[in-house]
Amino acid sequence: MALKRVEWTCPGCGKRYAIPAHVPEPKLCPTCRSRPPAPVEAADAPFLDPPPMMPVVIDTSPRIEIEPPDIEIPQFETEPPPIVPMPIRSPLPARAVIRKRYPALRVVIVCYKFLAALVAIGALAGVVAAIVAVATTEASPERTINILAGLGSFAAGLIGAVTLFAFGELIQVQLDIEENTRKGMAAESRAE
Repeated sequence: MALKRVEWTCPGCGKRYAIPAHVPEPKLCPTCRSRPPAPVEAADAPFLDPPPMMPVVIDTSPRIEIEPPDIEIPQFETEPPPIVPMPIRSPLPARAVIRKRYPALRVVIVCYKFLAALVAIGALAGVVAAIVAVATTEASPERTINILAGLGSFAAGLIGAVTLFAFGELIQVQLDIEENTRKGMAAESRAE
């Protein structure tokens, strides 16, 4: 649905704009609003002539509605908020290096994740064993036991793999919390 627009001319500079019909007419265009007012010297202020009295003419003609053009028209409803520059500072100076602590725990994390991968591979081997049991043996109680054993090892392997991986991640989270606490304390001590 096309937005209805009306033609408006800025009283400050004379530029023409197409503004949405539902928006009240602005006093000045964005360019004129951004210009500072012309300075009036105190010595000249009392001697300014008042504007001549002119009869007020009220325009009762209907507004001209214009279809929106295909070009981009500057939109303005209110003045944009002022841009406040913020000082940029690095979280740590270049010479300050926070050394990672607890290298043995980092090795334990890797071991837990590696074990989780091995257990997941073992679980997949259980599924393969169940499929081989279905394909190679005839219907018998032994076949049923092999299928149930394969599916059971798959379920147990997945639970074990997820548990091992989660435990490794838990240790990693604890190390990250400790490291971030140290960084925060170092930044706080520098700020003082």
